Amino acid sequence: MAVWPVLGSIALGAAIWGWMNLDRLPDAMGNKLKGYEQDGALVSLVAGVAVVAAGLGLSAWVLRLQRGHWHWAEATRRWSKLMPICVSLPFGIGLALPGIESKHGVLTLALILLVTLLLSPIWSQLPDRPAAFSGKSLRWLAPATVLVLWAAYGAFFSSFSVTNHHALNTRAFDLGIYDNIFFQSSHGRPLDCTLIKAGNHRSAHFDPLLVLLSPLYYLYPRAEMLLVLQSVWLGHGVVPAYLIGRDRLGSQLAGLVTAAAYALSPALHGANMYDFHSLSLSAPLLLWLLYALEREAVWHYALALVALLLCREDLPLLLCFVSAYAIATRRPMLVRLGWTTIVFSLTYFALVKGLIMTAGKEGYSYSDYYAALAPNEDGVSEIVGTLLTNPAFVVKHMLQERKLVFFAVILLPLMGFPLFARPGRLMLLYGALFCGLASRPALYSIGFQYATVFYPVAIALMPEGIRQLSTSPWVERMPGGVPRFVRVALGSVLVAAALASWKFGGVLENTVFRGGYQRVTRTLDQNQAERYEWLERVIAGIPPEARVSVGMVTGAHASSRRYVFAQSDNKVSDFLLIHLKSLKGKRLALLKKRVKAGALVKVQRRGKYVLYKVASEDGRPF
Repeated sequence: MAVWPVLGSIALGAAIWGWMNLDRLPDAMGNKLKGYEQDGALVSLVAGVAVVAAGLGLSAWVLRLQRGHWHWAEATRRWSKLMPICVSLPFGIGLALPGIESKHGVLTLALILLVTLLLSPIWSQLPDRPAAFSGKSLRWLAPATVLVLWAAYGAFFSSFSVTNHHALNTRAFDLGIYDNIFFQSSHGRPLDCTLIKAGNHRSAHFDPLLVLLSPLYYLYPRAEMLLVLQSVWLGHGVVPAYLIGRDRLGSQLAGLVTAAAYALSPALHGANMYDFHSLSLSAPLLLWLLYALEREAVWHYALALVALLLCREDLPLLLCFVSAYAIATRRPMLVRLGWTTIVFSLTYFALVKGLIMTAGKEGYSYSDYYAALAPNEDGVSEIVGTLLTNPAFVVKHMLQERKLVFFAVILLPLMGFPLFARPGRLMLLYGALFCGLASRPALYSIGFQYATVFYPVAIALMPEGIRQLSTSPWVERMPGGVPRFVRVALGSVLVAAALASWKFGGVLENTVFRGGYQRVTRTLDQNQAERYEWLERVIAGIPPEARVSVGMVTGAHASSRRYVFAQSDNKVSDFLLIHLKSLKGKRLALLKKRVKAGALVKVQRRGKYVLYKVASEDGRPF
């Protein structure tokens, strides 16, 4: 009992000094404090001892009034219940060090883990079933909380992503592409996109789910509609997450923690804030699929399966790993669903690749995403050869620090519990290979959509990992047994998820969060607001049927039209809308030459943003 007050006194003193000297934390972390500052730290230590001693004395005095004599042991025991909070404070203040998440990612993760573990005794002191979740009259509280969480997530990220778009942080590739797909599909041209070389998204991806969603474009035919749709769609993933947690651990509280872990996930936020992508939309669908699979709800499973297949052409590969898990459970219904899914998914994959995605030379290849596995640029065959013949290199390639941090940012908020879910962890293999084998950093960054093949599965497995660990003999021998372990596990997940979201996610501002390649803008300053209003007026003045060539920065704002082209393709156009800073070297020199020759006539300009009328004989901007 004496250990906690002693540690609490030391930690509280350190926390007092850190809170009063936040600007000196960088030097404190490097142990470079000056002599008088160290003396100040000692004074703070004395203050911490005094606070704890006063608390102990007050507790003992209250007991004396109640019982007629001093009870120091009882007072120490009661006071010790608060000491985990005091011990965690200096490490929590360390997390507040500006920029620690970008400069010291591993240290940040370690501090999150340390704070979470130090606070774990707090959860063991709570009752087995909080009163708010025990009464029949209050059974609606948890589902209502989930709906509020969905609404809050959707509203926050809708506003956030639209503001970021108005700050001109979105790009023609990819928000402009998807905006044009919605425009074309809603006008009877399924998956057409003039920003893509082949003129149809089938040359890059096959995602017919977008065609089914395209009627929503009539509500507001602008890129902002896609951003709101994506935020609300992703936010609804809290519903299947809640249901999975509730069913696996048998409590509404477990469901709420699972839903919160989903909503707080930095990987979810990164995908949400990186333009718009059909792959990002698969996260809630994957959770619904896993929920239906566990319940053996065949028709619901089939509906989720079809929706996932329509989401993107490569998702059948992920579904094969889901099927492997289903087969490994040896549950008769799941085994049948697993084999059926494998056959159906691979057949669909072969048909799409062989009959639909046939753009030839105008098609997009993604083998360069795994360039380190194919140094001779021989494509998929060389990648497979490397995997089979050079396992030492493959392991080295996967254990790069940045990749380990990427996986840690996803798994640490879940306290690693998904790794204990047997045989469900088979489903994590696809995401681990897809992201871990990549050479392109975007595939192992939480700021992009690619993490979607990993983090929803991890969240769905978290409750099962806790459940399986709770059946271990060592848990049953613990004081409080299984109920206490589950409480501590859920409380730890909630704390770790909140801290990880603070330092790596998008809800609170930090120095590491990105939406794709770009830093995100949360509020528009006057210049940004005026620039956006000017750009919108300029675009509104372009005739709807005009052919417009656009740059990366301006493309997502002029993409809701029949003919819009990437300026790098140099197609016949009536106008060129460009951000001059996006042009370099010979390209910029050529533009100046064309302007001087009268082939491009300036219509409007604000700073580096210019709208030109194309007046060349061949109708090409360059």
